[in-house]
Amino acid sequence: MVGSHLVCHLLKCGYHNITVLSRTKESLGKLASTMMHFGLGDLYPTLECLIMPLMSLDNLKEAFAGHDLLFNCAADISFAGGQSQITANRDIAYATAQAALESGISLAVHVSSIASLHAKEAPELTDENDDFDTMAGKSSYAISKFLAENEFWRVSQAGLPVIVVNPSVILGGGRWNKGALPAYEAMVRRGVPSVAGGTTGYVAICDVARAMEQLSRTPEAIGKRFILSADNLSLNEMWQLIAETLDVKKPMVTPMFMVSALYNILKISERLGIRSRLQSPHVESLRHRHLYDGTKICRLCDFEYTPLRKALPDMLGW
Repeated sequence: MVGSHLVCHLLKCGYHNITVLSRTKESLGKLASTMMHFGLGDLYPTLECLIMPLMSLDNLKEAFAGHDLLFNCAADISFAGGQSQITANRDIAYATAQAALESGISLAVHVSSIASLHAKEAPELTDENDDFDTMAGKSSYAISKFLAENEFWRVSQAGLPVIVVNPSVILGGGRWNKGALPAYEAMVRRGVPSVAGGTTGYVAICDVARAMEQLSRTPEAIGKRFILSADNLSLNEMWQLIAETLDVKKPMVTPMFMVSALYNILKISERLGIRSRLQSPHVESLRHRHLYDGTKICRLCDFEYTPLRKALPDMLGW
């Protein structure tokens, strides 16, 4: 999803000679659909679209040849997670970062996540200085994003200019089966109860794409990471906002004791070696209030976030 919207933004900004690397033909189809949504469908033939595994150093070096700027958005974001997710995201990042270093890329912008940071409990704000402190109790996704980000910091020490962005929960339109917003929209429409507890950050996909492109033109951003987060909301507040935008009934609220009970059940199951698509760290996040400070980019660049209430109507109902 990030890559798809980023390509559209780059085309609107006048970029050319764009090569898109994808692991599946399906993702390229969704890229084409996103471009059509923004009235850019006629530019799809101008892209060089390649389907390949993203762990082959030689293939990546060949694809990077002749290019100056790399945006790395590739990652396994599946809910199932596990060791395979950790291995995949680390290996993709290693190959991509190393290929960029060896092929003469001038700048790499890597999409990490707030999951790779140590989240403080509210009312304290989590910022770019809050490094990952321990892997204990972390989801496989968080561990994988931490290890992947470190691969880009590794090549930055070897001479490759690197910028890292750490988006909070990204909300974006389109038929993305792994995106947060389509899942939220479907559950709000079905009347699934929300949770009033935990708080996290949210950011619109248009802001993520715009921030990545703008940072790539900002020499002072090199060697730094940037949290991208517009608003801090509870899941219930997020779903209420979606319901208001859709003009449907607002969701009921699940009591926190039920969330705690589910967390305890998952913890016991995991200790017994029983894994499910939903992991205990995912549920644990609903019990905590984490507030993210996304203002660093605003202080460095002429950048303002799009209020979620304004961004949502353009993202829902694709």
